[in-house]
Amino acid sequence: MNRGIWTLIGFLLFFTGVLALILMLVQLKLSFLAWMDEPSKTVGLILRLIMIFGGGIIMYWSKMDRSPY
Repeated sequence: MNRGIWTLIGFLLFFTGVLALILMLVQLKLSFLAWMDEPSKTVGLILRLIMIFGGGIIMYWSKMDRSPY
């Protein structure tokens, strides 16, 4: 895939995770992420943090120079 597409995917994952985390702090939810809180609030928090870190890692990986020296 193109680097730009990976960067976009990483940014959307990161942004959605941050937005979901902020909304969780004020007792609101994004409707398409409501399934995260069904097992427990802790599981929802961990999944949101995974989204944030995963999006950051994808963005970093997509911008990394892969030329061999």
